[in-house]
Amino acid sequence: MQLKKVSFPNECRKQALNNTFLILLLLFSTPFILLAQLKNEVDIPVNVHITPTANFNLVGADLKFSFVKGQGAEQIITPSTIGKMWINYSSVVEWNSTNSICISISSGNLPVEIILKLKVGPEAGFGVGKTGKSVGEIILNNYPQAIITEIGTCYTGQGLNRGHPLTFSWEFHPDQDSDILSIEEMNIQVGVTYTIINND
Repeated sequence: MQLKKVSFPNECRKQALNNTFLILLLLFSTPFILLAQLKNEVDIPVNVHITPTANFNLVGADLKFSFVKGQGAEQIITPSTIGKMWINYSSVVEWNSTNSICISISSGNLPVEIILKLKVGPEAGFGVGKTGKSVGEIILNNYPQAIITEIGTCYTGQGLNRGHPLTFSWEFHPDQDSDILSIEEMNIQVGVTYTIINND
């Protein structure tokens, strides 16, 4: 029996090569397709917006407060107010923005011969975030003055030895005769109000 050589037309050979290439492509790409299906993850960008807010509280052994209609609570200060108080605060601000805490005399009559000072110490070091900077010592009057500035998003913690220490002191004006009467005998009482303002 004699075998005959069979030749395929060019079109058949091209089709056979295309089919072979397709089979090889499927064999090599199948693992990558399966891995992509097994991953089953989608990356979605998420933007979180927190509304700016701020609050504070005072802590100490000798605190007295009074509620003034339309103004809120004010702290009552007398010459017998002694010891350190602490101001705690928390703050959330917009990007590149800061808050300040201010104080002013809101009630009472401070005699002209008397100076009421407030010394604000640096933050105690237990805070988290961008805590504020103390302005040091100021002389109080009826206009709000900043006592802590550059407060960012932060939290000082709650209670004694957290936040900034506050110390009030009473003095006679240098040109006044302090021998006539002591400050404690003058029965002075003033109310002070704290406010938080945004610096934008």
